[in-house]
Amino acid sequence: MPPEALDIIRANLRTSIPNALVSVIHERWPYVSPNQIHRAWSTMSEILWKRQDDQFTSGCELLTEYQEQGRVDLLEDLQVDDGVTILAWGLPEIAAKIGATLVEVAMDATYNTNAKDLELYSVLGEVDGAGFPMAYCLLSTATAISNGKRKRALSEFLRALRDRYSVNPQFVHTDKDIAEIKAAQEQWPYSKNQLCWWHLRRAIRTRLGGNLRTTAYDPRIAKREFPFIDLNFVPQSHSDPNDIEGESVEGSALTPAWRSANSLRVKIIIPRSIQSTLASLNEPTPKDHTTSTLAAISDSESITQRRVFCPKELHDSVLKLVDRHFHAHPLIPGYSAPSEAGIREWAVKEVYSFCVSHELRELWAYLWGNWYRPGRWGLWARSKFNLIPRLKTTMICESHWRRIKKDFLHHFHKPRIDLLIWILTDKLVPAYTRRLSIHLKPTGRNREQPSWRKSFKRAWRKCESAHIRNPDDPKYSPDAYRWVCTCPAFATSRFLICKHLIQACHTVPPQFFLQASRNRTLPFWHHPLLKPLAPPHTDAEIRRDEGLHSGYSPPDAPPPSDSGTSDIPNSSASDAFSSDPNAAIWAGGDDELQDLAESFDFEVQHLTSDLLYLVEAIQYNAQFRDPRFLRIVKQRGTSLLGLIDDFRDLQRRTDSTRTPNPNTWGSRSYNTMYFRTLPSQAAS
Repeated sequence: MPPEALDIIRANLRTSIPNALVSVIHERWPYVSPNQIHRAWSTMSEILWKRQDDQFTSGCELLTEYQEQGRVDLLEDLQVDDGVTILAWGLPEIAAKIGATLVEVAMDATYNTNAKDLELYSVLGEVDGAGFPMAYCLLSTATAISNGKRKRALSEFLRALRDRYSVNPQFVHTDKDIAEIKAAQEQWPYSKNQLCWWHLRRAIRTRLGGNLRTTAYDPRIAKREFPFIDLNFVPQSHSDPNDIEGESVEGSALTPAWRSANSLRVKIIIPRSIQSTLASLNEPTPKDHTTSTLAAISDSESITQRRVFCPKELHDSVLKLVDRHFHAHPLIPGYSAPSEAGIREWAVKEVYSFCVSHELRELWAYLWGNWYRPGRWGLWARSKFNLIPRLKTTMICESHWRRIKKDFLHHFHKPRIDLLIWILTDKLVPAYTRRLSIHLKPTGRNREQPSWRKSFKRAWRKCESAHIRNPDDPKYSPDAYRWVCTCPAFATSRFLICKHLIQACHTVPPQFFLQASRNRTLPFWHHPLLKPLAPPHTDAEIRRDEGLHSGYSPPDAPPPSDSGTSDIPNSSASDAFSSDPNAAIWAGGDDELQDLAESFDFEVQHLTSDLLYLVEAIQYNAQFRDPRFLRIVKQRGTSLLGLIDDFRDLQRRTDSTRTPNPNTWGSRSYNTMYFRTLPSQAAS
């Protein structure tokens, strides 16, 4: 290789990767092969990450250097079993900033990332719907022989993370890895472990196409909790001790398929001579041979069709049932029972009735043993906690792994451990640190937004233009102030929105989608730019509307405030804009100002058109002299009429030479704070 080409590689060791240097070098030296370039880059870059020939020792020394520079924190003194290999480190530039305020974290593992085949674990914190890595852990339990070795190692890793950065989340999102779940429960016993919705659906969908051997099931345990369970509705096939999601059979909660204590199974052996005699007696006559054969085939087909775990045509129905039970929550009225215990009884009864009606005994045993029994229900049903998390899946972890593998590691097949640590610390973490700094310290410019905001805007605009077939249908009762609706689409929505709620509010400007942050309790969405069309419901109306659906009695929620302040915990840093109504105008750049101006003109035109129509409608209906119409207009238009009175009073006081000037912070001045009075002639 020419010395000049080596100089190019040496000058770009930190900023480039081998594949990016191929095209640069080929412009001058086309005969140099990509393998030569890759080999030269790998050899030269060893000065950046290689400290010892043994890659694990070299990785430890590299992390020690990073710790002296303040870039990582080695999580040492982890008490693990003999034979367990573990190397863990935290990221102080991220974890120290967000650790104490986190509400949700996600944990996951990935494989095939290094030459030693150590599992790579990461814990990510949720900030504004995006994930930021706080710590990594390289773990191997291949040479350990003790039971529960991986769970104890992960528990030590989480303990060190908790103590170092004061991480105490309310939600821990995992897949169905039981070691991760138990480790999180041990270190954060008061948090809600939330199973990933995507992994839940995939596990059930995969099992629905499986064989008949099902989870061990004892109906007596289920009947003690739910009296409607039939003791005779048990699987007809043998139980499979390995048919358990995430772990082996545990305790007495799962026992072999129950049978009557008085039953006795006897195997009778018939001699061959007697068998041949019985067969000759049962042979059909020639004229009935075809009919009996067809009947036997028909019976065989019906038995075969009936003896499956779950027919294909019912797969989607089972998944829809589980989805309904996953999304149910006491904060969402009209969808299910108003309490956690009531939701579980409703869910168990619904899925049990479905299995009974379709004679799916094995399916019921599987669903009960893996998802609906005590100890399993709380892992995936979000009704188990009094708040609703922002995350439904562990996709922030999957996105993190995609960046590691697709952007960096696909250039190296199972790199050394020290090279992996260098890639994570020098290549990947700085990008997350920069994004977090931009988010926590707004500069007045349009910052980089998480990817969910684009999806949120598309879903919102789609709901704005969606057609509502029957707006007066009492089945749906949207409350835009508490931001809750009784329609099924609201509960299953990723963003907790629906067309009934969105069309009950004024059109929001583009700035709303840059600033809005979802709460975990009522109201789920609250922002100064989100203004309902109708006045808030009274307590009596709320109880009446919700009584039509579920009898739900909501907890006290803070009333929406025009100033944007809220008592909702863990509000995003972007809510700082809400302290000044005009801040939304100056938060963005020129494009946002133009969009906001166009949106303002559109809203003014739309509001003027609505008011003119209201005047014409009232004048037209006046000829019928119906007092019921006048009463409805005055009742529903109380807020609008009160606003008109405030405007007129301010106009009168301003035009009067005897009345003192109105007080800016008077009891009735808030509604007129931004109202500019008309000139005297126009007012007259």
